[in-house]
Amino acid sequence: KFPRSIVTDIDIVFPVVHGTNVEDGGLQGYLQMIGVPFVGSDVYASVVGQDKVFMKDIWKNSKLPMTDYVWFYDVDYKQDSEEVIKKIEKLKYPVIVKPATTGSSVGIAVCSNREELIDAIDDSIQYDKKILVEEVVQNLKEVNIAVMGNYERQKVSEIEEVLSGNKFLTYADKYIGDGKGKLKGAKVPMRGTSKGMASANRKLPADINSKLRKEVEEVAVKAFKALGSSGNSRIDFLIDTEKDKVYINEINSIPG
Repeated sequence: KFPRSIVTDIDIVFPVVHGTNVEDGGLQGYLQMIGVPFVGSDVYASVVGQDKVFMKDIWKNSKLPMTDYVWFYDVDYKQDSEEVIKKIEKLKYPVIVKPATTGSSVGIAVCSNREELIDAIDDSIQYDKKILVEEVVQNLKEVNIAVMGNYERQKVSEIEEVLSGNKFLTYADKYIGDGKGKLKGAKVPMRGTSKGMASANRKLPADINSKLRKEVEEVAVKAFKALGSSGNSRIDFLIDTEKDKVYINEINSIPG
């Protein structure tokens, strides 16, 4: 039994919580409204950091390197699925379907043809009203980098490479592993049953050349500033290893 205690004074809040109403600006807005200081991005940056469509539209306007994408609402698809599919098929297969405002790779699928696309959309709209579809990066190497600071000053971390046997880092890669607290193939056993991204096998530093390293660092800082992020954020990148081409994927604020 733990002794009961009552917190009467809060100096500062670390909002290390995942998902809807807490990672997406809801909690930040509440704390701001009641006058409690908190760590990490403000309401605005949290909102656009959780909504992949807002995020990508802002980055597109900032001319950051991204894969081609389209998005739509579930109601648009239910009213005229053929029109939405035609819009999507202006992209090149394979494509990846994602709920726009969820995280943890929930409801995500890679599709190589129309049949798979329809199945993926039917699954994805169970999780979100807004759906994002992007072209898949071939010859994929996935890396990420942390940026710490605010709009005035930024500092980047070492770049790490995240390893997965799948086409993208899945929910199972992030949270389940082999059921024994260790991801299959991982060299270091992980304690506990849910370690999030800590359970993924990784290389640090990432196995990339100096040109790509510099580009990832520069794009990460531009992306961080474009969203008005602050505190500490992890930014994910996709690299086509044959073309030596970098694409920014998404940003994750605390606790991402």
